[in-house]
Formats: sequence, structure tokens, C-alpha cells
Amino acid sequence: MNIDNPKLDSLKRELQRLGLINNPSRLEYTKKRNPEISPGATSVMSELNCSWAELLDLMDIPHKNNTIHPNWSRMDDEELLDLIFTFVRSRNIHSLKEYLQLQNETVPSQFTINSRFGNWSNVIRAYDKNFDDHRFSSKTSNVFRYTGEIDDLINTVAKYIKDNNIPSWARYNLIKPENLPTQQQLLYRSKIKSGDLTKIIRKKASPLFSSRGGYKPGMFKSPREAVIASSEFIVKNHINTWKQYDLKRTMELYGFAALVKKSGSRKELNAAVYALTGLKMATS
Repeated sequence: MNIDNPKLDSLKRELQRLGLINNPSRLEYTKKRNPEISPGATSVMSELNCSWAELLDLMDIPHKNNTIHPNWSRMDDEELLDLIFTFVRSRNIHSLKEYLQLQNETVPSQFTINSRFGNWSNVIRAYDKNFDDHRFSSKTSNVFRYTGEIDDLINTVAKYIKDNNIPSWARYNLIKPENLPTQQQLLYRSKIKSGDLTKIIRKKASPLFSSRGGYKPGMFKSPREAVIASSEFIVKNHINTWKQYDLKRTMELYGFAALVKKSGSRKELNAAVYALTGLKMATS
């Protein structure tokens, strides 16, 4: 659906010049474009009142629309539950909180779950009828079967954190394999205080590691460089909230709080990310 607009023509030519026509990333366009011969993506989108994906459609440029969601209404209850069960087992999820933290476009939201099944508890009841691992049982939440030395277990956890570049306990708890304990399970087994355990992991894995995911001043030459790096990560990983960002980011990136501090305010940070990506980031 091509329309006659000089700015669209200039934008398309610049995408071609930059070699982005087959991978039309708005972030890459904004970073690399020559402002003397091409318009800003935001200004064109504002003028035509459309999104980046719609803008690409207007220029007849093929693209992957990451906003397309499955139509849950076309699935029956059994199909939808099977989708949820597969997701929680593959991601080692043990609670609604963890599910919502990891939830993406491939699985239904809490609103959809409540609409179809009443509440999360009914999903758990259905799960327990199909599986006997007591995944959602609070009684087994701190149980981790391990017969070796606790120091060896801590070393194994530290190695996993180091090898996978994990910045925080929150991120570790969400992606760890089933053969490793959660932070709470490790605290329960070791009888070590939370702060002391974090210090041990810092020594063994990385000084950047913390319960919230610390950062090292001077990692980037300027606040803008830090925001650009974080924006690239946000686009690459299809992130739309700062909570998701903090859970998924690697140690090399600033956390949300650090980015706000570097940018001057939350509003300025969100404006900078929007200018680079076209995404309006939510806090949670």
C-alpha cells in the first residue's frame, strides 16, 4: 500500500542505503541515518499517525510484526491449558508471580486466564490432575534434594551465574535449570544470611552480582551510550516493561534505577528510549 509522500520516499531510500531493507529496524535506522538526507522516523510516524510497522506497510517493505498474538478464543480449554502447562514446565515456573514475569506473546495473560478458568488456582488444580511434581505446592517450595557438601552446591550455583552472565538473584531464579536450587532453597539449605550469600556469589562469580542486579559506574562513556545499549537489548528481546528489562538484562547493562539516575529522570529515560525504539516502556 504505497502512498505518495516525499518523506516516505526519503525514508525508504535511506533504509536501502543503510542495507536495512531486509531487516528494517527502527533503532538501527535512527542510529545510522544521515539527517541531512532523511527524515526522522518519529516525525514521519507522528505526521501520518501510524506505528513503525504500519509505516513499513505504507512503503511496501516486508517485516516481522512482533505484535501479533494468538487468538485465544479459537482454542478450547484443553488446548489453552496444555499451552500453559508446557510453558510453566519448560521455564521451571512455580508461581503466578513467576508466570507473569516470564509471560510473553506465546501464552495467555492473567486477564485471559481469569476469563476462561476463573482464577489461577483453577489452573493449578488442572495441572495437579495431569502431573504429580507438586510444582505449585508451598509446602515443597523450600525443599531441594541434595546430598553433597553445601560448599560444592554454592560453587555450582556461582559457576552457573558466571557462565550465563546473570546479574541478579531475580534473573537466576527465573532461568535456572531444575537441577539447581532457587535462592530461597539455597538459603534454606546453607543457613547463610541473604546478604552474606550474595557476597559469596560476588566473589565467586562477579562483583556486579546482587539481589537487584548492580552496576559498575563508568561502564559506558556517556549516559546516551548506556541508553542506546539498553534500547538495543529491549528491541532484541521484545521487552515492553522495565520490570522485564531488569529481570532479563545482562551484567554489562545498567539496571532501570541506574538508567533513571544517568538520564536525569524516569520521564527523560522513557523519552530517550521511545525516540530510539518507538516503544513506550511501562514500569511494571
